[in-house]
Amino acid sequence: MTDHFNERLKEILVGKVTSDTAVKIYDEWGQNGYDQSVSAQAYIGPEVTAKTIASLYDKSERDTIQLLDIGAGTGLVGEQLRKFGFSKIDALEPAGGMLASARNKNLYRNYHNHYLKKDTLIDANGLYDCVYTCGCLAPGHIPVDSLHDFLRFTKKGGNIVLTMKQLYHDVPGYSESMRSLIKDFENSGKWEKKLESQFPNYFEDALGVTYVFKLL
Repeated sequence: MTDHFNERLKEILVGKVTSDTAVKIYDEWGQNGYDQSVSAQAYIGPEVTAKTIASLYDKSERDTIQLLDIGAGTGLVGEQLRKFGFSKIDALEPAGGMLASARNKNLYRNYHNHYLKKDTLIDANGLYDCVYTCGCLAPGHIPVDSLHDFLRFTKKGGNIVLTMKQLYHDVPGYSESMRSLIKDFENSGKWEKKLESQFPNYFEDALGVTYVFKLL
């Protein structure tokens, strides 16, 4: 079963399937061993993401911080954040099967089963103290231009935390475009980079990177 889904993931990453098909794959995977699959492959991205977020807030204020988990999946980051005392966490995830697994864990305040688009959760514009994603800034997942939506969800002075694979060698252009837009946001004064940290074993033996930005 794990090998089957890993092969489908490769298809998603190289653009062999449509967005709707990718969501269907994750729907099924979310309820058929997704957590066990990524755990067995030394996926430490969620732990790194949660520790990074926790470092931004004092223990005494964590229960008041409002967070949005974009591409929440089965709640791997949410589980870690709960351990650090965060409770006001909302999930945004297009794959209902993944979100159902997260709901069964009772991790989030709100569960939003939507694609990330310009008109998604308009009422939540400027609502969150911290917006984050882990593992979803990847080809076939979140388009590079969707970083604009991370900004609109975040309060002025709030934090945006991005954890991803350092480079997608098999998909030319994605990583380069992501870094270019990140730099454009810096140069135009939309956000300020507070952290860029590389780490090993993001997924299997791949190098990962976590960014922290402050919205200006």
